[in-house]
Amino acid sequence: MRYDEDWSVLAASGIAAHDPLDAIKYTPLTDDGAIYLVIGAELRSRYEGYANNLTSEETGLDDGYLWVRSLPYADLHVGRARFFAQPIAAYAFGVKPEAGPVDRTGLDLLQGFAEVGMGAEDRFVIRAGRQLVSLGSERLVGTRYGPNVPRAFDGVRFDASYGIGKLSVLWAQPVAPGPHDFDDRANKTRSIWAAYATLNLSAGKADIYYIGTRNDAAVWNSAQGEEKRQTFGLRTFATRGNWRWNVEAIGQIGQIGEDRVRAWSIASNVSRTFPKAPLTPTIDAKFNIASGDRSRDDSTLGTFDALYPKGQYFGELTPIGPYNMINAHLGANLQPLPDLAIGVAASDYWRHRRADGIYSVPGGLLRSGDLGTARHVGSQLELTMDWQPTRHVEVSASASTFWPGRFLNETGFSRNIDMIAIEVTHKF
Repeated sequence: MRYDEDWSVLAASGIAAHDPLDAIKYTPLTDDGAIYLVIGAELRSRYEGYANNLTSEETGLDDGYLWVRSLPYADLHVGRARFFAQPIAAYAFGVKPEAGPVDRTGLDLLQGFAEVGMGAEDRFVIRAGRQLVSLGSERLVGTRYGPNVPRAFDGVRFDASYGIGKLSVLWAQPVAPGPHDFDDRANKTRSIWAAYATLNLSAGKADIYYIGTRNDAAVWNSAQGEEKRQTFGLRTFATRGNWRWNVEAIGQIGQIGEDRVRAWSIASNVSRTFPKAPLTPTIDAKFNIASGDRSRDDSTLGTFDALYPKGQYFGELTPIGPYNMINAHLGANLQPLPDLAIGVAASDYWRHRRADGIYSVPGGLLRSGDLGTARHVGSQLELTMDWQPTRHVEVSASASTFWPGRFLNETGFSRNIDMIAIEVTHKF
């Protein structure tokens, strides 16, 4: 979310002298500083190597590919107005059988919007154009930053900040990346509208929200057709001493074809840091339930829709998405050096309803629930490393293994999925 960064501090004389990149980042265009230009960029290379695949024998081959992307941006401030532009150059090498929309988009416009602030201290802001959108914990609307091509929306957003809270209201359509240069277009078959409020309370913070969505071609295990969903949610999150928590409850109603929608999800994340212990460990526990469909024969669809979730939802390796899913996660992070973090995490996955299938992170059906009766989908172990040798450079690596459970074993092709990933990012 580079447009949220505030680099006006560089207006002070000499403050950027120690870093040559800071010296070119902020450029005043008038003597009074009312008009200024901020530039920046991200260059990222990421290699992912896989052994086997979840979906079928044909696609279960060993696979290794390289993602490369560049995200430069220019942010022009003119008084209370701003104009933000961020092109993207994203390419993929070695993806089998072929690169998809999250792998490559060529050269295109990722973000381009105009924004105007109103009221005291710009408490009211209206923005129109192509933009990345992140709401809350990104369980329902996220930037999809992990994959090579982030998710953008074409639309209008209004933000109001006052007193203890902030309210965001938006209407947008997701952008569908094309394989060639400058061919990304809004997906006219889908749209989203939302009102999202964040409150700063004495006991912590709370999000209260409503999200409406339309999908003209929704496909689930037991229903398909034109779908309209209304999503209501409540989230509470805070940090108290060495404890941190994040708990979210979500309900969904709506219509798909002739059937009604009744779905829900509960997600929780509690962590504890031990600052005086060697390596400053942090223990992290998560438990998530996303409802599934009870029966193909009734007139109610119970499959929870994660809408537009973050890409690496359950970790670096995320073969299964948050639909008809019970997930338990336990992890630990260690900090042997100030600029080095090492993590280990174990996860388990079960189907919430036996009649429903399992889905990918974007919501595509991977295995039909008609094929098997078992609940257990699989188990996963993951090791991660993050190193930031300089302020502008970050290096990360991960190694993951997913063991198929009884449901995958009884419904067709299933082998252990092994993945390694190495990523280098330069950002200024």
